Amino acid sequence: MITSALVCAWFDQSGISSLFTSLIACALLITLLFNSHDLAFLDELTGLPGRRALMNELKHCGKYYCLAMADIDHFKIINDTHGHLMGDEVLKKVAKMLSSNLRHIDLTGRWGGEEFIMILPGTTAEQGQEVIDRIRIAITEVIFTSTSTNANFNITVSFGVCDSQLASLNLKDMIAKADQALYQAKSNGRNQVVLHLEAADIATFT
Repeated sequence: MITSALVCAWFDQSGISSLFTSLIACALLITLLFNSHDLAFLDELTGLPGRRALMNELKHCGKYYCLAMADIDHFKIINDTHGHLMGDEVLKKVAKMLSSNLRHIDLTGRWGGEEFIMILPGTTAEQGQEVIDRIRIAITEVIFTSTSTNANFNITVSFGVCDSQLASLNLKDMIAKADQALYQAKSNGRNQVVLHLEAADIATFT
């Protein structure tokens, strides 16, 4: 706005007005680039990397890494009982706990809906399972207070874990195996971490 005012004030001086007009154009371009990046790679609600950023990171996170998929249990019931604003608060709290309890080299992102993905470079599935199970327990101890029902409640999260060695470094296989382990966690009763070793060998932490 200041630059635009200066252009108007010195409009009759071609050199100065041209300079400030160029500065305005550069500022708008930079703002557009930053906003486009945020829209494409960041989740607006949680501030975590979105699906596109996660897919890009998975392609460049090295040969050995652990992939964990998380899903908030009974999230629809939370929305129906306590309202969507409370559901948003739950999503933001879970996102914060997932990201703040990992190493600085790890990455947490929102995959979509109430699902999150964690990428732990240089970590086996067994090591990742132990770390994530501690996070799972910590989440169960958080007390939420509903503003619409004036009730306190707790939540649980289910996790599916695998590592790159078991998926032959194929990105689609990695995601499919983690999702399969997550489905198994849901089928087993939720609030647990399921490790996908092989098709017939699944380990569970509860």
